[in-house]
Amino acid sequence: VFRALPQYAQMYFRAAVSKISLTKDVNPEHQPNIVPATGTDKVQLSGITVAPSDPRVVVIRTVNRGLLRSLDGGKNWQPANGGLHEAANAVRSVAIHPRNPDIMLRAAGKADAKGIFRGGLFRTSDGGKSWKQLPLECDFDAVGPSAICGSVLTFLPMNPDILFVGCETRGLFRSDDSGATWVNLGLQGQRITAIHANPYFQNQFGQTVIEVVTCPDRFMNLLGRGQPTMTTQERSSIIHVSHDNGQTFRQASSRSDLGYYNAMSLRCNPHVWLYGTSHGLLYSLSQGTDSFLYSTSLEVDSLRPFTALGDSIASPQLCSRKFVAALNPATTGHISRSDLGGDVWTWTNSGNQAFAGVIAITSADLTPTSPGNSWWILGTDGLYRSNNNGRTVQKIKVL
Repeated sequence: VFRALPQYAQMYFRAAVSKISLTKDVNPEHQPNIVPATGTDKVQLSGITVAPSDPRVVVIRTVNRGLLRSLDGGKNWQPANGGLHEAANAVRSVAIHPRNPDIMLRAAGKADAKGIFRGGLFRTSDGGKSWKQLPLECDFDAVGPSAICGSVLTFLPMNPDILFVGCETRGLFRSDDSGATWVNLGLQGQRITAIHANPYFQNQFGQTVIEVVTCPDRFMNLLGRGQPTMTTQERSSIIHVSHDNGQTFRQASSRSDLGYYNAMSLRCNPHVWLYGTSHGLLYSLSQGTDSFLYSTSLEVDSLRPFTALGDSIASPQLCSRKFVAALNPATTGHISRSDLGGDVWTWTNSGNQAFAGVIAITSADLTPTSPGNSWWILGTDGLYRSNNNGRTVQKIKVL
C-alpha cells in the first residue's frame, strides 16, 4: 500500500500493489543524489533559542565559547557561562524555562583525544551567572556533526518541573523534579538528534505529544562536519512517540534510507509533524508512523540536509506560521514558508542580503499574542534577523 502527496491538495491516494519484484545490488545511478552540506565545518554558532515568556531574552549556543545571552532582543550580547570552562563551554543544546527565562538547562561536552567524554548537564537559576551540574550520566557531542542538529533538551511546556534529555549514545532520560533525580527511558545505542514536545496541544488529561528522533552514524557526515566523534550501534533512524507526557515512549517508525536531524509539531493538527532529514523535509499526518519526502515540484528544497525548522503561533491564524530551509539552499538566500498545514509552501527570498546556508530558524516572539512576523535565522556565516517574514534580513554582530 502506498500514499502519494499531490502538489496543491490536501488529499491522499491509496492503492494496492499486486506484484512487486526486488533487485539486489541496485546500480548507484538509481540511488538519490544527495547534496552534502558545505560551509558548516568552521561554524562557531551552532544554535539559537528564544525565551518562550520574553522575546527580549535570546540565547546562542557555541561550540567553544559557551552561551551568549541577550536581554534586549539581540542588540547586546554577554557570556552566560559563570565559572564553567573547557568542555562545559562546548554546548550541544540549551533549553529555557517556559515561564522563567532566568532558568536554563545546558547540555555540553565532547570526547577528548582518548575518546573519553568530558562535560555534562548543567542548570542555572540566575540567567547564567552560576551553574550547577546535575547528576546525570549522559554524553553530548557539541563539536561534531550533532552540534548543528535539533535540541536534545526540553522542559515539558505544561509542567516545566518535568525535563527530558537525549544523549549521543547513552539513551533518553526524564526527570520529574527539575533534574534532582532521573529515570532511564531506554534508547541506549541510538543517537538522539532532537526532542520536541508539542507546545500547542493538550488532551483531556493535560498530556501532550512528545517525539524523539534518532540518526545512525552513516548519515551524519552529510552535515559537512566530518564523521561523528562518538559511534552508535543502531543502524536505522527511528521516531519515538509519547502520548502520556513522557512516561512511556513507543517506536512509531524505523527507516534505513535517511537520517533524522530535527522535528517540529504544528499548531492546527497534533497529528501533523515535520522532520528535517538527510534527504530533505519529511511530512507526516500520523505523528511519524507514515511519512513522505516533499516532491521536487514544491517550493521546498529537496535531496539536501535540513536542520532549520521554525514556527510561530501567528495569533490571527489557525495554523502556526512555518519557515524551513536546507543547510545549503539550491538558491542562496531562499527559505520556504507555509501558513497552512505544511502541504503548501512558497519561496521567500531575502532581497537585501543572502545568507550562504541555514542552520536554524526560530520565531523572535514565541508568546501567544505574537503576530509571527519576526524571525531569527542562524546562517553558516552568522546570525540574521528579519522583521518582515524574511523579505529583508539584517546581519547581527554577536562575536
